[in-house]
Amino acid sequence: MSKKDQLDLDQFELLESIGSGAYGSVQKIRNKKNEKLYAAKILKAKSNEIDDQDKSFKRELRCHQTLDNPAVIKFIGYSMTDFDGNKYPVFITKYMEKGCLRGVLDLVRKKKPPKGWNNTKMIINILGISLGMKYLHDNGIIHRDLKPSNILL
Repeated sequence: MSKKDQLDLDQFELLESIGSGAYGSVQKIRNKKNEKLYAAKILKAKSNEIDDQDKSFKRELRCHQTLDNPAVIKFIGYSMTDFDGNKYPVFITKYMEKGCLRGVLDLVRKKKPPKGWNNTKMIINILGISLGMKYLHDNGIIHRDLKPSNILL
């Protein structure tokens, strides 16, 4: 496990929760120096799941450190502890300000699509998702949890 991407979380401030799942939560954070926004995925496992969390963390870290493609979220770094110093690993990634596909689909269903949303944008997004999945599969990675809330725009 390479430590070259390890970050000091003191350089960031927590803002708000932007998602959650079986793994833990995702928080919007800001770099204190340059004011840039990022996302922090905090892995939280019950004590009897720590071994599984460790395997999952190492697998995800290897993926983040080796993948480089416009269809895959930009990896910034990681910390072995959370923002409170607990032994919960944290992944820092680019913050996707447009949110996830789930939000777009919800708006389209309500007949209130996002500004500029049209068939061309829809096809571009479908193509991007397809190319991203192909890239992952070509690199031996099967996502296992592909759903609209996990597709960031």
